[in-house]
This record gives sequence, C-alpha cells and structure tokens, in this order.
Amino acid sequence: MEALAAEFLQREGLSILVTNFKSYRGGEIDIVAAEPDGTLVFVEVKYRSSTERGLAQEAVTPRKQKLVCMAADYYRSRFRVSLDTNVRFDIVAINGSSGNEEITWIRNAFEYTGRG
Repeated sequence: MEALAAEFLQREGLSILVTNFKSYRGGEIDIVAAEPDGTLVFVEVKYRSSTERGLAQEAVTPRKQKLVCMAADYYRSRFRVSLDTNVRFDIVAINGSSGNEEITWIRNAFEYTGRG
C-alpha cells in the first residue's frame, strides 16, 4: 500500500525521498517526502480492507507515533538534516478493498513525541 500512498502524495505535489526507511532500533518510516517549501514529511501509511476493526488511521497508536518519531530522529541524524528544517508527521489512511480504496491524507496527524 506504500506505493499507492506514494503515488497519491506525488499527485498532491510532494517529492518522495525514500520509502520503507528502517531505523537501527527497529523503527520504520513508510514514506519520507518533501513539500515544495522544503518541509520534511514523515508519513505513516495504514490500510484496512474493512472497518470491522476500525478505520486505518485509528491504528496509529501513541506507541507507533513514538517509534516513527524515533526513526525520524535517526533519519535526520543519518542524512544530516538541519535542526532548522521544518518537519511534519502525517498519516495516509487507505480504507476499502482493492480497486475501491478511499485514501485520506491527514496532515500534522501527530506531534513529535521522540526524545524525552
């Protein structure tokens, strides 16, 4: 589903920098993208084929948010991203069955919850 989300974000004007970025601590970022203004966007992609267990976006728990933030810290360190660079944490939720998916892009879905 990351490929579908990446295509969607590209159509919305973002540049995809990397997909499935893995941190040394086991965390992962599904998509790292950049806005035209230079904002670095860390995207968590979630998929649900049905709403029996809730919407896809509801699966991004506080624990998952912390893991994404820790992986974002590692990404910024590894690629020497300036601390002055604006960053944002988004969710792309994909709900529905194959060929009939509804994509919801939630900008600023959660705040940084990393170090500390």
